[in-house]
Amino acid sequence: MKKAESEIRSLFERYNDTLVRQKKDVSDKLTKWSSELVHLIETHVNTQRKLLEQHFDMQKRFLDAERKKLIQQVAAQEKKKDNEQIDRLLAEYKALQLNLPKTEQYENPIPYIRVITEAQLALRKTDEKNAHPIEESQSQNRSTEDNVNGTGNTASASRRSSLRPPSARARSPK
Repeated sequence: MKKAESEIRSLFERYNDTLVRQKKDVSDKLTKWSSELVHLIETHVNTQRKLLEQHFDMQKRFLDAERKKLIQQVAAQEKKKDNEQIDRLLAEYKALQLNLPKTEQYENPIPYIRVITEAQLALRKTDEKNAHPIEESQSQNRSTEDNVNGTGNTASASRRSSLRPPSARARSPK
């Protein structure tokens, strides 16, 4: 009995080690994904800030040029003592419209990752294969034949099987 107990403890220690290693691997992948996504967002924000700065510089140069032009035009009209033309110039520039920057929110899908079991992954792959119409109808035909022959293997049976210890899976009907 001592030898069997020792083997059992050793076996479950290996299972535990595998579980801890897998937890760390998945956690590292989540951290890497998060870091990459944050980096993408920061890069996008930096690009948008550069565009904003370029727009600001362009608008500033435009305003400076228009200001100089207006000052020259008003000075020329003052020499002519044409106050009416000065008022028209001032009114024209008071109505000047700036092309002001705004923000716009738009949809951009983010590829998320999630934690799933190997059994769920295998089930998803099976479901994706069955998503094609030709393959789906063939799969349904096989499924119907399997059920008629008593060999039906449903997804829920597959999930239940993956939760059983290996010895119980070996005994379960296929």
